[in-house]
Amino acid sequence: MEDLHARLGHSEGDVVLALRGRSVPGAAEPGGRLWMYETIKRQLILSSDQLLSRWMPEYVEALRKWRPGFIQAFPSALYPLVRWLAESPAPDITDRIRGVMLYSENVYDYQMRLFRQVFDCPVLKHYGHSERVLMAASLPDDERYFFWPQYGHAELVDSNGQTITEPGVMGEIVGTSFDNRVMPFIRYRTGDLAMWSAEPPPSSLAGYPVMDRIEGRLQEFVVCHDGRLVSICTLGAAHFEELAQVSAIQYEQSVPGKLTLKVVASSRLAEVTKRRIATAIENKIQGGCVADVVEVDDIPRTRLGKHVIL
Repeated sequence: MEDLHARLGHSEGDVVLALRGRSVPGAAEPGGRLWMYETIKRQLILSSDQLLSRWMPEYVEALRKWRPGFIQAFPSALYPLVRWLAESPAPDITDRIRGVMLYSENVYDYQMRLFRQVFDCPVLKHYGHSERVLMAASLPDDERYFFWPQYGHAELVDSNGQTITEPGVMGEIVGTSFDNRVMPFIRYRTGDLAMWSAEPPPSSLAGYPVMDRIEGRLQEFVVCHDGRLVSICTLGAAHFEELAQVSAIQYEQSVPGKLTLKVVASSRLAEVTKRRIATAIENKIQGGCVADVVEVDDIPRTRLGKHVIL
């Protein structure tokens, strides 16, 4: 992790904004504080349970007080705050940020564009497991995933379990851990999909296995009426201009060929806007599903604070 931090110039004494699913005790109570400061790790921890626009001024007040220089966050937790900062510029906060590290979730193109636009600094993507099987991250000037070879051995396999070595072929990530001497994971199937890169790593990371992109878990597919499977990453990465006022989304499906998009919006969406979004989704799936857009007040997160996209 220190090696990852060093890619951004982050050192042990720097204050970090942490938005990684932590709950803040008392944040849900009337008048409760929405943040806490962790002195040893020098982390300003914002509650991931109150990410609506009406609470953003309190978050901004905490940012002004503690003045973090780096951000460590789940992409889905950081995005509502950054949208608010884009609409209500605070250069005294954003100009201080020298690097952003994103963890634990797929990060989509529209999110990366906004993070870079607002902070104007390097944004790194991290990949790893709580089981400590494999770990990889991008570079400030290279968005591919570079796997630390000292940490674990990475492989890709096809649906029959056969090893994939050629670039550009999607397969499942399999890892053998070097971090557990008591019960090591050996050829552990992660359920995550990826493909090898055709280009070698830079000389500074010689010997590091490199993958072009990681596309989430095997079960995260929309089922079309004709049986086709569309990766949720394809939809999650789609950028619909009509979603500019939306702070959170979630796709839901229970019947093949029918798909619902739930949205949390800062203001009511007009019916014509909902229809445009639905049409854009249907076009993205190439007619495989009929889409419906529904506004909701909130989209619950998992126990660990992660956002479930499907």
